[in-house]
Amino acid sequence: MTVDPRARGLALLATLALTAFASAALFMQLQPLVARVLLPQLGGAPGVWVSCLAFFQLVLFAAYLAVHLGSRWLPLRQQLLLHLLLVGSCVLLGPLSLPRASALAHAAPGWHVVFSLLQHVALAGFVLSCTAPLLQAWYAAVGGSTPYLLYAVSNAGSLLGLLSYPLLVERWLDLRAAQTGWRAGFAAYALLSFGCALLVARSPAAPAPTRPATSQTAPVAARALTWLLLSAAPSALLAAITNHVSVDVPASPLLWVLPLALYLASFIVAFARAQAAPSQLYAAAWIACTVALPILIMPGNEARLPVLLGVPLLTLWVGCMICHTELARLRPAPSQLTAYYAVVAAGGALGGGFVAFVAPNLFVDHYELLLSMLAVHALQLRSARRVDRRVAPTGVQRLAWLGFGLALPVLVAALWVQVAGLGRAGHVLSRTRNFFGPLQVIETARVRVLTHGRTDQGQALRDPLHRGEPVGYVGPDTGVGLALRLHAQGRPRTLGVLGLGVGALAAYAQPGDRLRFYEINPAVEPLARRFFPFLGGTRATTTVVAGDGRLALLAEPARRFDVLVIDAFSSDAVPTHLLTVEAFRVYLRALLPDGVLAINVSNRHFQLERVVAGAAHATGLTCLVRQSAAASARGLTRARWALLARRSELLSALLPNALPAPPVSDPVLWTDDHSSLLSIAR
Repeated sequence: MTVDPRARGLALLATLALTAFASAALFMQLQPLVARVLLPQLGGAPGVWVSCLAFFQLVLFAAYLAVHLGSRWLPLRQQLLLHLLLVGSCVLLGPLSLPRASALAHAAPGWHVVFSLLQHVALAGFVLSCTAPLLQAWYAAVGGSTPYLLYAVSNAGSLLGLLSYPLLVERWLDLRAAQTGWRAGFAAYALLSFGCALLVARSPAAPAPTRPATSQTAPVAARALTWLLLSAAPSALLAAITNHVSVDVPASPLLWVLPLALYLASFIVAFARAQAAPSQLYAAAWIACTVALPILIMPGNEARLPVLLGVPLLTLWVGCMICHTELARLRPAPSQLTAYYAVVAAGGALGGGFVAFVAPNLFVDHYELLLSMLAVHALQLRSARRVDRRVAPTGVQRLAWLGFGLALPVLVAALWVQVAGLGRAGHVLSRTRNFFGPLQVIETARVRVLTHGRTDQGQALRDPLHRGEPVGYVGPDTGVGLALRLHAQGRPRTLGVLGLGVGALAAYAQPGDRLRFYEINPAVEPLARRFFPFLGGTRATTTVVAGDGRLALLAEPARRFDVLVIDAFSSDAVPTHLLTVEAFRVYLRALLPDGVLAINVSNRHFQLERVVAGAAHATGLTCLVRQSAAASARGLTRARWALLARRSELLSALLPNALPAPPVSDPVLWTDDHSSLLSIAR
């Protein structure tokens, strides 16, 4: 029986497309899944996702490079056999296991992320990353006329797979069920891969392509640097903007997905219009974005959540479209596509790796955001000069130069403000940055302040008469101040605080008290001891425990603390794993029967007291909220603290004028598997 060649070709293309789609979707779902597991091990730090993103970009580069070299050195049948061996190895060894906490998490958090991913998901990620370029190379080898169609299909799979995680997987499945579902998807992908190999092996090979003689298409090396830069700049912009928005908004899969989804969508749109001329609309939008975003990130600027997210995300989209449109326009003939993809993947790894691993050790602040915007400007100008007038109208060239002229002073000024530590009325005493973000100690005429990002993490008065008094959001009339001053008076107490800051809560400790701080950022304690008086001046026995507070509490004896304070918030972002019902059960285990739990619910963008009320209702606790007013003359800022206890009379005695918690008829309950930020946005 003779098989119609056209039907066979359609069956081959359909199978290849389905496999490319499945591999891309699984690869993208893998990233937030494992990052979601790593996040609480590192205190909810935004660096977790940026490190994961850079790691997977490196895996993607390694895979694309392997495909390129394999397509040059190995015959088609050997390529098929090698890929099937790798897929089979993944199935036999288990393609996914969830990372666990290790001692390296505190000593070297970035390396903890890398080693965890290497151990648990690297092989599966490599195999999935190889699939799309490999299938395109196979299709071209058997005479397929549209291998770039498979690239578009894989990009669509990436986008849908990525969006499905926060919208479907995280919403309806716990982590174990999500892991099981992903493994089932990988098994289906393995079957599709075997089907692809069988169909390709049975297809007649295409004639060897003739080498083009023109310089326009032949020399890959001549264009490799352009491809590299056009892919590196938007990748760096993606990581830098994700870092930036995570300073004020809690790191979560939803926040990770939004920037990455825009980045992937720009690939889809750009490559769907591969020969399109540069757009005047994007050129004009880039002018607006590169003026607005530097102004928005200046110290002291207050904006609502839609603006804080909308402007950076729009900047990311426009910058990616400018670079990816030019990248698509310069794509080579199908015979060179594996080299092209390898260089593009190398650029992605270069940009993401720089932000994740180099910038925290090179810079003391998030300079890479403004630098990546300058890089996009430079590439836009270069592209406008290189293309002829028929492809790039004069209007686009003029807009590129106009945008550079308008945005350059703003970008340079914003960069200078960051480098010089300006933007606050005071003198910068110390600046440092690590995996957990930038820290800065600023001294004004009245106070000395520790900042993380744009938010104060604690302060001390400079007046010698009041130097050791707690101020800021932990003043004597705040909820935490009343709890530490009034609860369990007249006997030695054991006090616990998640989040060191400047150590101001040590001012409330009495002689004989034992005070334990839990701090995950190793850079905080040296600053607190060197520049602030609280740890050195306390009358209690004080210990600072390194590591995530929730995990560290599990190693403590049960029923230990009279008062337990939860204040481990970096900048204005809330580690969501500290507000889940599972976290509250850890706190209850650590508290004495008549102990008091104090939680800082002050936040510009989210109604954290609603989450606290939901967890209190689920665990049988009474909850009251106290809001204290600002008093600038006394160094006090507006603060909201929630106090919780097993018995309501304890709180009534501490907070006679406190606000009741939000009605529990409609509580917002977060768990380790489900924590929607949208449910509490202001």
